[in-house]
Amino acid sequence: MQDINTDNVCPYCRREINPTPQQKQACPLCGNTIHVQRLCCDRRNAKRLMTDQQAEEEEKEWRDWREEHPDREEAERESLIRSISDSNDPRQLKLSYLRLFLIARRSGADPMPFKRKIIEYQILEHKDNALTMAGLQVEKPENDKRTGPQCDTMTGRVYSIKEALEERRIPCGPDCICSWEIVFDD
Repeated sequence: MQDINTDNVCPYCRREINPTPQQKQACPLCGNTIHVQRLCCDRRNAKRLMTDQQAEEEEKEWRDWREEHPDREEAERESLIRSISDSNDPRQLKLSYLRLFLIARRSGADPMPFKRKIIEYQILEHKDNALTMAGLQVEKPENDKRTGPQCDTMTGRVYSIKEALEERRIPCGPDCICSWEIVFDD
């Protein structure tokens, strides 16, 4: 594989980018797509800025590595945990925890810790709107067996982001489908 940098240098135009990209984006200087990924077998686990071609090659290495390991779910779980350790993007973290939730559910493990993290990062995604919103309101579908009495007592109540993060009342069970809805100030 070609030289892949860990610096804040565009892999195409080789000019410095500030701030260093944390996720896939176009270079602000040359417009080419920069991929931000970890190398498959790099113990330092540092993110690298890559070209389209380098990212494709790295994806192939990851696929090959997963195929060589007998327990693919374990390999995927390890990969997700590595990606969570460095990320600070709520959307990316939410997706990683969603994949961990699905793995836990398939394997018969308790999925609730992952479901609670998914909800936490959904709440954090709304933090940027905190000045224009009144809060988060608990919503649940009518007559759905996947909600419980705890959902009924909270439905319609408006929580601040801080309260929603501290109380973590939803989901109240592994199959619970109640959710947060943004409520804006009038």
